[in-house]
Amino acid sequence: AYEAFEFRRAATVLIDFCNLTLSSFYLAARKDALYTLRRDDLTRRAAQTVMWECLRRLTGLCAPILSFTCEEAWSEARRQHPGANLAESVFLADLEPAPASWDEPGLAERWERVRILRERVLKALEEARAAKLIGSSLSARVVFSAADPAERALVEALGCEAWAELCIVSDFELAQDGAPLRVEKAAGAKCPRCWRWRTDLGTSAADPELCARCVSQTAV
Repeated sequence: AYEAFEFRRAATVLIDFCNLTLSSFYLAARKDALYTLRRDDLTRRAAQTVMWECLRRLTGLCAPILSFTCEEAWSEARRQHPGANLAESVFLADLEPAPASWDEPGLAERWERVRILRERVLKALEEARAAKLIGSSLSARVVFSAADPAERALVEALGCEAWAELCIVSDFELAQDGAPLRVEKAAGAKCPRCWRWRTDLGTSAADPELCARCVSQTAV
């Protein structure tokens, strides 16, 4: 788009990516890991790596249309991370393509199927909220029974913990039978640290208000 001087199209693509892919999907699912896991947890570190790549690449891609803002952001990144070998200016940085080692056949198609299934879960959560069955999505437990073998394999491949994070619920269960998609009130009580509803609060005398997961993440 830039090469054709179609700045409006470039801006639309970037805004859609930030709104739909980052804000509504990736950041929504990953904020639990970023906020609650230990500083050295590999899942949290992986999320930070993604955030760094997003910062570096989006700043470069937005520079032609948000010149001053991107230069300020780039300068701040250089100040906070002097060992990152960032160019002196965002306008001197190369917009190199992603490394070939990042290419995984079928990855985009698989995650598109994940997003389609996630939308069904979010719709069911919204209906449960409208019916006053739940408050926030974190007060919910989702029970998914997939008649379609491909959908069951999709859930199994990521695991129920990952699906709980993707759907921002406290519990996600893959059932063998029953209704295809069920939303229930999550059992237990709300942990004040992670805001998940858990049945293992009070297992630590040192932190009686926290769930066992949070206790393990705060232990030194």
